[in-house]
Amino acid sequence: MFFLTTNGLHDLRSWTCTPDFIAALGPRGRNSCPPEHRPDVAAYSCVHCRAGGISLKHHCTQRYEGWCCPCVGYVVLCIVHQFKNRRAGQQLVCSLCMLHLLPPLLPTPQVPDGVTDEESILLGDILSTAFFCVDQGGVSAGDTVVVIGCGPVGLLAVLASRQRGASQVVAVDSVPSRRKKAAEFGAVSIDIPDAAAAIAAATDSRGADVALELVGSVAALKLGFNLLRPAGVLSSIGVHTEAQFPFSPVQAYDKNLTYKSGRCPARHYMEKLLPLVLNKEWPFTDIITHRVPLRQGAEAYQMFDKKLYGCIKVVLDPWAG
Repeated sequence: MFFLTTNGLHDLRSWTCTPDFIAALGPRGRNSCPPEHRPDVAAYSCVHCRAGGISLKHHCTQRYEGWCCPCVGYVVLCIVHQFKNRRAGQQLVCSLCMLHLLPPLLPTPQVPDGVTDEESILLGDILSTAFFCVDQGGVSAGDTVVVIGCGPVGLLAVLASRQRGASQVVAVDSVPSRRKKAAEFGAVSIDIPDAAAAIAAATDSRGADVALELVGSVAALKLGFNLLRPAGVLSSIGVHTEAQFPFSPVQAYDKNLTYKSGRCPARHYMEKLLPLVLNKEWPFTDIITHRVPLRQGAEAYQMFDKKLYGCIKVVLDPWAG
């Protein structure tokens, strides 16, 4: 787990997790914070320029440079605060990933009573991302949706697809514990080699109406393309670094493919999703499998990275003993 700074990554274990740092956080709870309880987001926009005003924070002309959440795999709230890097003399763009400690630098919706800290954490990042992916796909009543990748965002996308009215959700992943959780969330859970047969059986060989790709690999994107019906929608929020698509322009043309991708405008989605979270109808926080003290953050990351002990999502608690 690392800090992301303007001059590179810094190892959390060697930089922050000292008893003095933990003690400096103060007593647990909202009483040690300003009275307004607000979720935070993984990146900020000024909300004044055109891009920021329509929630495309990553295109904001006044944007704070840098990402706030490199710790993929954690349920975290990215608290933005200006620390000084004593070694390099540079300001940190983002600080520690943890529960609610400090107010955000820029306005985010105030969280009403009835929304827990863990729900706030999800609102600021992966719950918003899951719904963004589903909405990009245009999921609506009666659709058959295939979810490629049942990590934390993928599992929330299963719930989001059902909330948007999908009649069938097929969840594809190679990890048994993730497939089990997807099944608990109401999906038909399938290992990767069985995906094509499962979609064919569920759709009379037509193909899925919408494929949600939440991995960020060529193989996942290609699988999503292959499982779609003609004129289907492929919605991708996986972070891809490849130079080429796994399907050609002529293949997309022949399939009448609609392909959508991009970063989630989380601040915009927070406000949209607050009523849904308050309703408590959907078990969003059930993706959290482990809650550990902040001091054990490095070990917890290894547990997540190696998929040990059924680990799906971790909350780091800076006040735990």
